[in-house]
Amino acid sequence: MKTTLNIKSQQVVRIVIFAIIAIAAVAVALSLWRYYTQAPWTRDGRIRGDVMRISTDVSGLVKDVLVQDNQLVKKDQVLFTLDPARFEIAVEQAKANLAKAQANLANSQQQRLSAQATINQAQAGVQAAQAEAERARRDLARIEQLETANAVSRQEQDRYRAARLEAQANLAKAQANVEVERQNLSSVGTSRQGLVADVASAQAALDLALLNLSRTQVKAPSDGNLSNFDLKAGNYITAGQPIAALLDPKQFYVVGYFEETKLSRIHVGDPVSVQLIGDSRELKGHVQGIAAGIEDRERTSSSSMLANINPTFNWVRLAQRVPVRVTLDTIPDASMLVAGRTVTVRIEENNRRNN
Repeated sequence: MKTTLNIKSQQVVRIVIFAIIAIAAVAVALSLWRYYTQAPWTRDGRIRGDVMRISTDVSGLVKDVLVQDNQLVKKDQVLFTLDPARFEIAVEQAKANLAKAQANLANSQQQRLSAQATINQAQAGVQAAQAEAERARRDLARIEQLETANAVSRQEQDRYRAARLEAQANLAKAQANVEVERQNLSSVGTSRQGLVADVASAQAALDLALLNLSRTQVKAPSDGNLSNFDLKAGNYITAGQPIAALLDPKQFYVVGYFEETKLSRIHVGDPVSVQLIGDSRELKGHVQGIAAGIEDRERTSSSSMLANINPTFNWVRLAQRVPVRVTLDTIPDASMLVAGRTVTVRIEENNRRNN
């Protein structure tokens, strides 16, 4: 009897264990099915970074190279220098041109003062001529009054009339001299405006020469790691020529390429887990944004500006992948993150907002 009960008990235990295992297996299978078919995740993710191209603003020969490839540099750190000789000569030439322009302007100021003094002198001459003309007019008037009484001779009368005419001519000449000197002053003023412009132009040329000289020291625009830096002393580089790339390790982010069927389950601000391939550590972040558009490879350009869609004969339609940008909440050791490294991106459903 006991043996029969023991056998039945063992059978019940085995059935219970089998049922538990079966239920667990089904639960795991459902979880995996849901994870791989419905949950927003993708293995197609990449580490990205803001890449700044290092280039020069001026052309010249490389004199000194102070850093090396893959080196971490600080903002405003000198990376390399160009031979400054040509730029120093340009600065000296610009200084000489500025000094010359300033001297011309100072000389113009002296000419202006001299012209003003000449005008003042000419105006004084006009006043004297006016006084002399007035005196000659009064003298002639007295002589003409005496003429009626036959008190003066004809010769005396002619002399006073000639004196008055001479005084009037001298007054006209003095007034003409004032007008000439005023025109000279106006000409000096016009010339001075051009000289002021010359000084401003020379100052701008000096500022540009000094700026170009300062640009012979090429500095890092921000903190970051140099990449593809292969520059040697003696190389000649031209303005705008890319020399290297600079990646700021604090500006790394992740781009995950999700199937379009999963976009409805992704929202801006959703928490995200990022797993780097070959690294057991998991990074945390959140969805920063979803791309607003992707290239339509089935559509070609048309001269009529209408869509030209190629016919599709595929029975299996693959879901398009849409870039989703993920901001990392904490940036780990810079050695972990390399732009272009592959990652797995998973949206955290437990903390995700409901649709």
